[in-house]
Amino acid sequence: MDYPSSIRRLMKQAILPHLYIQRNLRFFLFLLWALTLVSCETTCEECEKCEECEEGEEQQGGNPTRLTFYVVSQSTQSGQSQSEAADLEERKIRTIYIYAFDDHHTFPDFFEDPFVNHGYGVDGVYRVNMDIHGTGQKRFYLIANPPKYIQTQLTHRISEGTLRSMIFCMQQPIQQLSQIPQNADGTLNTSKENTGFPLSNQLTGYIHRYSNREGLYLTHEDNPGSTAITTLPLFRALGKISVYAYRETAAPQPTVGGTPAPQENVTITNLEIFNYTCDGYFIPRRTPGGLLDLEAMSKKEVKVGIQPVPLLKEPITVTSNYTSRNQLRLTYFYVCQNSYGKAIEGEINPGVPDTEGNRTTKMVINLSDGRRSEISLPYLRRNDHLHIRIGISLNVIKIEFEEWNLNTVTPDWDDGLDPNKHPQTNQ
Repeated sequence: MDYPSSIRRLMKQAILPHLYIQRNLRFFLFLLWALTLVSCETTCEECEKCEECEEGEEQQGGNPTRLTFYVVSQSTQSGQSQSEAADLEERKIRTIYIYAFDDHHTFPDFFEDPFVNHGYGVDGVYRVNMDIHGTGQKRFYLIANPPKYIQTQLTHRISEGTLRSMIFCMQQPIQQLSQIPQNADGTLNTSKENTGFPLSNQLTGYIHRYSNREGLYLTHEDNPGSTAITTLPLFRALGKISVYAYRETAAPQPTVGGTPAPQENVTITNLEIFNYTCDGYFIPRRTPGGLLDLEAMSKKEVKVGIQPVPLLKEPITVTSNYTSRNQLRLTYFYVCQNSYGKAIEGEINPGVPDTEGNRTTKMVINLSDGRRSEISLPYLRRNDHLHIRIGISLNVIKIEFEEWNLNTVTPDWDDGLDPNKHPQTNQ
């Protein structure tokens, strides 16, 4: 039918909006379809995650039960002589992380307190209320005051292998705890941030349920009738060395009018250390008998500091007032464990042989009269506190090594759980 031109214009104007609406409707339907797909995928992912969580909860063995115990810093085992001011920072617990692994659950039981006592820390003793899944053997890993690069790894799903393989690195000995490296490359910390003295331990215990009340208890052996253990030890992850000097009296002494002639003062102009270890396991390795496994730990003692590091800020004069009974403390410092070297006198276990010739730590002493002495240090374990005593006479520089109270400062290892050796803290 042939419509007038005016009618055709009106029909065209009416059809165009219809086509526009139709095209937009198709686009809207396509957009709605795409959003529906994304929503379904997201929902499925969330469902899968929920299933994983539920599966994880099932693998953890249902609802956990509370285990209460104390963690105690054993750095005091290294002792302090009367001439030393005790450094409370060596035993203070600022942050703490505890894992309990077994062979039946996918993930470990986990406890953390990254702000102990609101960030102020506690002095050596911390009470733990930890949720535990199941009973039986548990492998505990205890970490306190870790540096930042280790702390970032301490999540609740960390694997046991990752924990055991963590490396502590320190490019050189330090004299201030604020210098403890916060980066994995071991560079000394120059910021004002202080994470505290790193402490760690690994031990095995057995979890049992009380028969007459709610809760769990821990024993050293797989025997529910054994004495319940309430204290687990933490050990320093670094060794400590203190250096003393005194005047060694020579006999016979020359006299002036029947009175012994005064001895000339001697100044120690320089004290340096080199061939020190710069890295190693953060979590200790132990033998089946419970002692530190020096052979195993030496495998990760890879980096060696061959450049001498000065230990004195300025020369120190040793007068005749300082005797073997009244020694002058020159300095103290902290170093990584060095499993290489000879054993100190009285120590039963030998160190790892230094087959390469540069793994035994050495110290150099320079005196104002031109004398120079180079000494080889015994192997040094974490938590050890080695005393080096330098006796100076007219002709001889006498060197003695002494551990605190002449005893091994790392106790014979019994997981720290033997009540006969470790008094328990009352709950």
